[in-house]
Amino acid sequence: MENAKKSLDVFATSLSKCISACGSMTHQLLPRWPQHSRPFRVLNSDRSIKKGIMANDLRDLQNKVMDIFHMHCIRALVLDEDGTGVDTEDFFQTLKDNTVLMVLGEGQKWAPQQKHLPGQKKVERATIPCSSG
Repeated sequence: MENAKKSLDVFATSLSKCISACGSMTHQLLPRWPQHSRPFRVLNSDRSIKKGIMANDLRDLQNKVMDIFHMHCIRALVLDEDGTGVDTEDFFQTLKDNTVLMVLGEGQKWAPQQKHLPGQKKVERATIPCSSG
């Protein structure tokens, strides 16, 4: 019985080493972009720069945004359409592919996109009463 226990211990140790080595080799052989990477469109706060970024999760996206936009710190990632903050992994995972996000740095705030171009005059509509006649 004692010999069986020793054999089992040796087998378990060698099996553990084999699994560990196989896991390490698998990690090295996987493609650079895992299958669950998703595309996002990220804008800077004044919408003058737009970048397409592939990310696995929220932390991955934050790290890539800091690199691409040359930022030391991200104050917030928000939805461009309405300014909703993307703060949790759970919410991040609900976003559709190609969601447009805005990155905000220190002192920057989200603002809705202007509907008309700067310098354009807003045209007032005149109301002309109908004559009954």
